[in-house]
Amino acid sequence: MSLNKAVRIVVLSAALIGAAPALHAQKAKDPKAPPAAKAPTVSKAIVKQAQAAQAAIKAEDWNACLTALAAAEAMPERSPYDDYAINELRVPCAARSGDFRTTAAALTKGLEIGQANGFMDAEAIKQRHKQLMQVNYQLKNYAKVNEYGKLAIAAEPGNRDLRIMVGQALYLTPDYPGTVAFLEPWVRELEQRNETPPEIALGLWTSACVRSKDDGCTLRAVEKQVAYAPSEEAWSNLYLLLIRSAPSDQTLNVLRLGNEVGALKVGDDVTEYAALALEKGFPGEAQSVMETAIAAGKFGGPGKATPGASNLLQTAKSAAAPDRATLAKQAKDAAAAKSGTPEVRLGQAYLSYGQPAEAVAAIERGLARGGVKDLADANLSLGIARLKAGDKAGAATAFDAAKGNPFIQRLAGYWKLRTR
Repeated sequence: MSLNKAVRIVVLSAALIGAAPALHAQKAKDPKAPPAAKAPTVSKAIVKQAQAAQAAIKAEDWNACLTALAAAEAMPERSPYDDYAINELRVPCAARSGDFRTTAAALTKGLEIGQANGFMDAEAIKQRHKQLMQVNYQLKNYAKVNEYGKLAIAAEPGNRDLRIMVGQALYLTPDYPGTVAFLEPWVRELEQRNETPPEIALGLWTSACVRSKDDGCTLRAVEKQVAYAPSEEAWSNLYLLLIRSAPSDQTLNVLRLGNEVGALKVGDDVTEYAALALEKGFPGEAQSVMETAIAAGKFGGPGKATPGASNLLQTAKSAAAPDRATLAKQAKDAAAAKSGTPEVRLGQAYLSYGQPAEAVAAIERGLARGGVKDLADANLSLGIARLKAGDKAGAATAFDAAKGNPFIQRLAGYWKLRTR
């Protein structure tokens, strides 16, 4: 199984880096002026260098900016705000010169000084956590992405981008169990709020399960993919998981679903389906699937067939002709039967010959009469027949009623997704 759109390239955002802070030199105090709260300012010790750095930023001369800040940092008797200002000014200069290690160091130092001295309010701190997530992602320092990601998510639990970045970082660490443990509960939370989980999160979860070689985990993730981000790849992955785990008496039903979702990619898949349909007494279904596959070129090109495929098709045709001729008698016998089981079987026969309207009518009569031996299978067939007849709402109702057999109930749930 492959991962579709699982890892996104993250670009350090100019908006997150932010503009340089407005800095001012300290002024002499007026002894007659009333006391007032003042914003912190840089000291005289570094004012020239700070102003030079600001001028370089305005001119987009990042090297000159970094040189001026290095000179400021060499000055003695600096205040805590001086050091804070130096690091804040260094952030845009280092980032725009492509030096993300220096950017990360400046962001971290600025946060430490800003928090300790009250230079940053809660909003600025929250923004800083996001900046540190991004720059550490660029540096592939995924442990730091996760560290700051937890803080950022705590402040903005509804921010999907933050959660996706943490999920990506866990995946790239690589920590596949951690990726699953982080993303699966989030997907459940979104479902509980009737929100659609992001496709990229579902892809990460699925791939982490696959790489962990955990089929149960993979099935849970793929089920969400086909529910919220259906694609031919997702359906094919689901089919592969199902065909490996299906009870032997449900293999044909799984192959039918695989055929419906386009998961039978090669001739061998099709011949397995056709041979089993023939064995189970549905020669018309076997003939139809073989003819469609040959026309689609699954045996070496459109219209071509291998000797084995030709023989199987001929066998199906030979069996289908006399079987189809018995439908009238089957209908008469079913109408006279005490239980509804013969009507259901008749409906399944009609369905195998591509007659969904007749199949719907027969299965409905059988269910109404009662005494049907396998209600789950009957309702699954009714749902498929209604779907192929164009009645999506009726199909969904039938699929919901396919209960009593856990595996068939699961299959019916997947078929129901096709009614959307």
